[in-house]
Amino acid sequence: MLEYIKKAFRNYWILSVFCVVLGTALIIDPHFFTNAIGYVVGGLLLGYGVVELVKYFTKTKENPLYATGLVIGITLCAAGIFIIVRPDFIPKVIAVIFGLYMLISGICNLQDAINIRRAGLDSWKVSGIPAIITTVVGLVLLFNPLAPINAALIVLGIALLVSGLSNIIGCFSAGRELRKMSKGIKRSGRRKGEETEFIDIDIK
Repeated sequence: MLEYIKKAFRNYWILSVFCVVLGTALIIDPHFFTNAIGYVVGGLLLGYGVVELVKYFTKTKENPLYATGLVIGITLCAAGIFIIVRPDFIPKVIAVIFGLYMLISGICNLQDAINIRRAGLDSWKVSGIPAIITTVVGLVLLFNPLAPINAALIVLGIALLVSGLSNIIGCFSAGRELRKMSKGIKRSGRRKGEETEFIDIDIK
């Protein structure tokens, strides 16, 4: 039981250190995470493209269905290399898509709020204020796609750093308790051994 606790404790300590390292990396360079995503996606596309090319050159003679593998393989390899060279491409595309959606949604809701105000109703602010915020966020995402992402990643990095440091402090405290527990078990075992030896001698 004690060995299982020690193993779980070591894994928890490693995870805490990882959180500290990752949190520090995100605070120093928020592009680290977006670049990592780009490298992973680009690597997967490149690898899949290479597989398709290998299938084309090795199995086309046996099975004509693999004839399209040349175009697919070249396209995937080109896309993978492009994303690896420009790892920020995917986060930018995602941000632009969300920005465009939020901009259109915000403008539509803002138009509805204007119509409500023209009708003389005071409830136009309920939908007008969120519409303005949505429109502004959409514009920010369109003109500077990575700005909100970087801000969110920095906040995430701070949270990971604080969590990791607090966990490490807790690990040191728990480690002291485990050492005390281990020493107590060893002392208890020695006492039992001495009592058994004394009883055996007494019986003889």
